[in-house]
Amino acid sequence: RGRTVKGVVEDSFGEPLAGIQVYAGAELYPGTAAILQPCAPTDAEGAFELSGVAESGQVMVAARRASHEAWGTVLSARHEGVRVELEGNVQLSVLVSDEAGQPLSGARIQLVPGQRPAAQLGAGELLRFLPKPQSPPEIFREVEPGRYVIAELCAGLYDVRARVAGFAPAYRQLDCRAETNELALTCTVGRRVELRVVDVATKAPVPAARVSVLRVGA
Repeated sequence: RGRTVKGVVEDSFGEPLAGIQVYAGAELYPGTAAILQPCAPTDAEGAFELSGVAESGQVMVAARRASHEAWGTVLSARHEGVRVELEGNVQLSVLVSDEAGQPLSGARIQLVPGQRPAAQLGAGELLRFLPKPQSPPEIFREVEPGRYVIAELCAGLYDVRARVAGFAPAYRQLDCRAETNELALTCTVGRRVELRVVDVATKAPVPAARVSVLRVGA
């Protein structure tokens, strides 16, 4: 049957946050692994509840405002009165340019919650297998040529990517902690890749094949 975990999600001023996505569960191995289950979004008082949590192990709770934002996490020795604090919103500006320093318009900027190197993993990083969908393109606004801004983003570590037609994607990781954060990305001219898909036995062309190109190494 397990136990029931109850708690509340608040901002840094102690105000309850409604409609927040929450996952909760118990540690399998201390500081190593935990199985988390989705809770219903927090109610008007910021409260959440999940039943059927394992009796052993500390309780772990993860919460975030939007699907593309970083997770706020907490480990608790008790299963009631758990409090998760989400950091305040910050601003992020991304400057996209070519190798000559000329701004590039029409870029698609994407955010994904970042992952620290293994040597720096903490309790919150046990959640690296939780969903990490990319941000929708409309959350960034191009305020001037090559300058893209998101005015409200939960503070945290993010992988930032810029994609511009005709250029190779640019990528950097940024820890957004300041009230205003800025990141410069340089897109290099992309190379053209041509390939042919054939049947391994007959060597006949395979029509309508789906092909992915992956980057290898750093």
